[in-house]
Amino acid sequence: ESAKEDVATAMSRLSVVASEWYEPTYTKHTSNGKVVTCSDGHEAKQLKQWSRCLRMIEIHEKRARKKFDVVIKMRPDDLWFGAMVPHCLLNPTKIAYISRQQKRWSDQWFTMPRDLAQTFLEIVTTDFRPQCSFENKMNASKIRKFGDNSFEESVFLFLKHHASNANKKVVASLFPRILSRTKDGSWSKAGSAARDIKNKCERFLWYSPMDDCFNAVLGKKQSQFPKEG
Repeated sequence: ESAKEDVATAMSRLSVVASEWYEPTYTKHTSNGKVVTCSDGHEAKQLKQWSRCLRMIEIHEKRARKKFDVVIKMRPDDLWFGAMVPHCLLNPTKIAYISRQQKRWSDQWFTMPRDLAQTFLEIVTTDFRPQCSFENKMNASKIRKFGDNSFEESVFLFLKHHASNANKKVVASLFPRILSRTKDGSWSKAGSAARDIKNKCERFLWYSPMDDCFNAVLGKKQSQFPKEG
């Protein structure tokens, strides 16, 4: 309950027009004539949250009698290390921009034209279709991926597919790098998590000063990484 209150407080300070606490979700499907139910894994939850966000966008547009031009997806627990790229340098109604890490794309931040969001944010029902997995005794659902690709790679491939159908482009851009899960409990134990912190900073912030990343994680200045415990 305290987490819900914290989120509600943060949303009220940001003057958010709509927000919702997403409760645990479940997947149901028919297998051998029987209805099977299982709790959703984190991948299915994420995609269902995207779909729910789209519903909230549609509700707000109907009430305001005006459609958005652009939809932005980002994590609320990201720590930004610089100002956003000037809007005049972007073409967000024609191009979907996605953040890029050192060696791969990142789904932690992207912006897309409103018409592309209408189909892409529904991929949980059109492309992925979660089903209960018999491999893990149906404790959590699994999703259909794009061939042998990972979940994130599948997301990007479906994004390209939907963008192509909408005559849009997808561009991976170097936005001011963001660091996720900065409040993770394991990160607070500097000695035992030194290697983990260093790896995450190198992965997420490869063109930002390492000390800035490390200091942000620990909330204090540090001349060097602590010894690994």
